[in-house]
Amino acid sequence: MTEGKVATDPVAIDAPGGLLFEWWSVFWDIFIAQTNEKHSEAAAYIETQQMKAREHQQQLQIQQLQLMQQPNAQSQ
Repeated sequence: MTEGKVATDPVAIDAPGGLLFEWWSVFWDIFIAQTNEKHSEAAAYIETQQMKAREHQQQLQIQQLQLMQQPNAQSQ
């Protein structure tokens, strides 16, 4: 054990293609997705998440409008 109680034993990294290859693959998918090129799985994932966020925002707006209209209907 060293300072910070971190073990000095080497840790095996299970990366069949090698650590650098695995890192590069993840980096490249994210980079391509952010440049709006639609040929990667990461781009499809980001697009899906953005669509879900928009749908959620629309649902919240609808709920807020319904809540605002309820007191008006009861007082009439």
